[in-house]
Amino acid sequence: MHDLIRDMALQIAGPEFIVGLTDFLAEEKWGRDLVKVSLMRNSISEFPYISPRCPKLSSLLLQDNDLCGSIPDPFFVHLRGLNVLDLSNTRIESLPGSVSDLENLSTLRLTQCQNLKHVPSLAKLTALRKLDLMKSRIKEIPHGLEMLVNLRYLGLDAPISEADAGEVLFREEKVASAPAVPPGTFSRLTKFSIFRCPNIKTLFTPGLLPNLGNLEEIDVRCCEQLEEIISGESDEDKEGEAEEEIEEAGMGSNGIFHKLRVLALSDLPELKTICNGSNVIVCDSVQQIWIGQCPKLKRLPLSLPQTNGQLSSPPSSLRIEIKKEWWELLEWGNHDTKNVLEPYCQFFE
Repeated sequence: MHDLIRDMALQIAGPEFIVGLTDFLAEEKWGRDLVKVSLMRNSISEFPYISPRCPKLSSLLLQDNDLCGSIPDPFFVHLRGLNVLDLSNTRIESLPGSVSDLENLSTLRLTQCQNLKHVPSLAKLTALRKLDLMKSRIKEIPHGLEMLVNLRYLGLDAPISEADAGEVLFREEKVASAPAVPPGTFSRLTKFSIFRCPNIKTLFTPGLLPNLGNLEEIDVRCCEQLEEIISGESDEDKEGEAEEEIEEAGMGSNGIFHKLRVLALSDLPELKTICNGSNVIVCDSVQQIWIGQCPKLKRLPLSLPQTNGQLSSPPSSLRIEIKKEWWELLEWGNHDTKNVLEPYCQFFE
């Protein structure tokens, strides 16, 4: 009966699809007209040592399998048309170097690959729009990440080594020093998530701010040494003086993250600042702010637009989730901003 059902499925699908485990293991079944391979949850334990020649293959979905170890390098050599590669929730330990040549790849999902330690260079994958490495175990930031100018979503969740990342995760100097780096690196990024990177102290340097204008979601959690989202000046005294001058004057602020809808910061015991005193997040698109377990954070750089000299109300959909005691301890350049925003708070214990 199972063979009959399988034969019917193959007849309906035609030669453009692989739907059976037996076909996955046999190289002759990987025809040149193959378009999609979907074998999720098939108890596949290893990649066959084959080199399929499938120029039309656009999707390879192998998530939720028992795949383990390394993938043979020849496997991806002739799959240059691949758009979507999903290996989520498998036990693979590394990706082969041939993945670096998949220049048409737009989605690479490696979520919950908890044995994954190495990803090859991504420098050529400039069509990549989604890179998901959440709950992996990579030990270094993939080479060429700064070349992904079309990236919309970046998810990192790994024990990045301090030797590799240093104190700053992304810096404009790193981009500028690379040869032939396209302008606008990260300029299309809309969602950024980073969890459990214990050695990072700063995410971005100020020089990258102009490229982050399309960010809609920032989600940062469980980074024990993180001190700032966007670094300020290296001279702390100058930074402090600048903040005081701006707060006293009530002017000179630069709006950042104009499209930001969600800001989530949690379990960041060393976080002191989101950005320096000259930058503010204007609350005209923000819908959700969640601050939890950030005991050293003293300032929320939120700003409200003014109409006829009066602060305007934020969007009615705005929700700020924070502890009441932390809210009361926050420092504000304009205390009226706190009063306007407080009705939008949902305090938790």
